[in-house]
Amino acid sequence: MKKLNYLICGLILSIIPCLNVSAMEEIFYINQNGVEMTQNEYNQLLEVFTKEEIADLSEEKFDFEMEHNYKTINTDTLYVQNTIKYDENGDIEANIETILTKEQYENGGVDIPMPYSYCGPTSYPKMCWETSHKIIKIEYQVGGTTTDERVVVSNQWKNMPGHRSFDVIGMRVYPYVFQHRAIEANQTYVLNGKSKTEYITPSENYKVDTGGAMVAIELPSNKSITALSEKLIVYGHFNVSAFGANQGINGSYQHATKDVTLSQATNITFSADGMGGVFKFNFNNATNWYDNTQGVHIM
Repeated sequence: MKKLNYLICGLILSIIPCLNVSAMEEIFYINQNGVEMTQNEYNQLLEVFTKEEIADLSEEKFDFEMEHNYKTINTDTLYVQNTIKYDENGDIEANIETILTKEQYENGGVDIPMPYSYCGPTSYPKMCWETSHKIIKIEYQVGGTTTDERVVVSNQWKNMPGHRSFDVIGMRVYPYVFQHRAIEANQTYVLNGKSKTEYITPSENYKVDTGGAMVAIELPSNKSITALSEKLIVYGHFNVSAFGANQGINGSYQHATKDVTLSQATNITFSADGMGGVFKFNFNNATNWYDNTQGVHIM
């Protein structure tokens, strides 16, 4: 009888842990590629990816993120409103940048009176104005080991930009040089109710040296898309533990307000004097071609 009691207790104890694990592993979300995620896994991804990105995440990318388990150590976020006024030649006559609180951003920004009419979806704006809202963010993350580091710079549009050409997103490390191992970039949007992530694969879209990294991304011309975002991820060693005063990493996103070629967009020098503390364009009147939005910073 005593042996039977021991046997029953053993069976009960063996079942209970399985029930607990089963409860912890309950599927919370299945994306459009069939990737299953628990709520903890989904929330972990939300630290880096938008909901639209997660919806189109591949099994391979999901497994990579779960394996490395990156944690954000330092971050900076900017809520930006740009109101741009174009003259009769299509040049920027005024560029009013307003830094918003999160609440102001979520409520549609602030009103800025303009004498012209709104530009609307045109490739060549003249005698009009447009207002865009975006979230620019930089994150320094560490994975399972202290040498598993990456910097993520992202931009997320609240309302779609009127002009679509080659925008640039990048980072600059100062005063130290950094050693990069890998780099990737993508843009994500929603079209006809489905999320779509496009990875930027051509090497000519990238520029990387010991002072920084960037990518030029051609925005999709389809005016029906929503929830547009862009992201640059740089893997490497950033020597963050040695940072002190006047040292750190700048992140920047610059939106093209005119048609820009790929060679123009990548013709930059990483410089503190550049747009957003990152991009110094090597052609004249760059402020007539990009919106000159201020950058984000971590140290």
